Amino acid sequence: MKKELLVLLTLPWISTLAAQAQEVWACFDSRISGLEWQVSGWGQLTGRPSNFVLTLNGRDSSISLNGESTLLDCELTILPQIVRCQDILGIQLLFNTVTNLGTYSSIAGGVIGPGDDGIREDIQIKTFQCNRVRATPALKLHR
Repeated sequence: MKKELLVLLTLPWISTLAAQAQEVWACFDSRISGLEWQVSGWGQLTGRPSNFVLTLNGRDSSISLNGESTLLDCELTILPQIVRCQDILGIQLLFNTVTNLGTYSSIAGGVIGPGDDGIREDIQIKTFQCNRVRATPALKLHR
């Protein structure tokens, strides 16, 4: 009886994960703030807003900017319209697929570097907006 109840309780969760389709979004920064490394210390970031492509596809997600892609591991949160993504070096991203609004942070520069060139990665926090470009059908759950 306990096993049957556990299976019944987990089926909606499994179906939700299986129903997630690949989605491609064209995005642009609304606001950007942070710190950049200036010779020997941190100064106010003077970065400019940018356009980028966000591909949501579970563990095979990515963010592409200026022809370079960063792989992301994305998952649905407890709120089904909110997707949470991260990479292996400190990028965190939250995206609302209903409002098309998101936040992005990159903080690895605070603990990595400076390297041989004396440069650290920027520490950034951004808000952004997106428009859906494409969605592919979700994989169907085989029973």
